[in-house]
Amino acid sequence: MDFMNHFERSAINKELDAPSRTTLLWPRFRFILSLSRTIRSEVTRVFIVTFSWYKKAITSLNTDCKYKER
Repeated sequence: MDFMNHFERSAINKELDAPSRTTLLWPRFRFILSLSRTIRSEVTRVFIVTFSWYKKAITSLNTDCKYKER
């Protein structure tokens, strides 16, 4: 009987000492979240650079056409 209580106590202690699944998954979740933020900021930066280059190209084409018409 005493052995059974000891066995149950050790099983309960192992359950209490074991890290939960959320504790194990949290660093991965944080890494994925930071990675998605980085990707989003890079995509935004590339879009802004591309858009500004496109805008400059259109503006220069328009000014070239205006100079050629004169």
